[in-house]
Amino acid sequence: MGEDGKHTLKLLCGLLSGSTSALLFNPYDRALYLSVKNKRPFLRKDNFVRPFQGVSQSVAHRALSGGLWWPLEDFCQSYSQSILGPGPTAKFAAGSLAGVLNGCVNNPISAVRYQCWGEVHPNLAATAHRMWRGNGIGGFTKGTAPTVLRDAIFGATFSGTRKTLREDWPMMSGFLVDFVSAACATVLSGPANYARNMIYACPPGTIAPTAMQACWALHAETLAHKGLATRLSVVQQRLRVGWGTVRVAVGMAVGAQMYTSMCTFMGCGEPEQ
Repeated sequence: MGEDGKHTLKLLCGLLSGSTSALLFNPYDRALYLSVKNKRPFLRKDNFVRPFQGVSQSVAHRALSGGLWWPLEDFCQSYSQSILGPGPTAKFAAGSLAGVLNGCVNNPISAVRYQCWGEVHPNLAATAHRMWRGNGIGGFTKGTAPTVLRDAIFGATFSGTRKTLREDWPMMSGFLVDFVSAACATVLSGPANYARNMIYACPPGTIAPTAMQACWALHAETLAHKGLATRLSVVQQRLRVGWGTVRVAVGMAVGAQMYTSMCTFMGCGEPEQ
């Protein structure tokens, strides 16, 4: 099989793993988003009403992001190693580059998907039309800066950490390595992700806050409470360190296992780890 054929099959494997992940985790994803948007506990019943609302948009987005991330990571690893040589530095650089590219491509559909989650009767085309009428192209590009920053931080941390763990702790299972790596990446990219969610939460026709404004608002909200423990609790809840961390860590670990298994099954080679 030629290199072009292998790249095509790897993209297909990513699409399949991304679609499967979207179906499995849509209720969790929607509840997590609504809990952040409405500033209420994750396990509130209100967050789980209509758990599969927006699932078609979620599948489309996850299929695309899943279809791009893993092959992009493979490609960026080969590219960065050709320049930086083998080692953790190349892995961190590859993850960061893959994250930037992935964030740029996926931000428009992410903006539509998150808007659909906030509507009673979501429809991808109708929601996109309202976003266009309300903000023009700005409705689809909003959140791009924090999304790219989030994905760059996440990608560098995830790829670099899993590379280091695999070399230094070879006895750890692949699933556990990916889980730990994704958990670390989620925590570090949390502020940028929070700013992104606050920007996405603004309805069409309204002026969304900048990423800096969203972070300063969180800062002010935190200082409005007394006591270090209470303030840390506010930060933990808003950044979803806990439920959000577990979701991303499990999702990435499951996605990695599915992608690797599919690539092996289809004969396009085992991805670089």
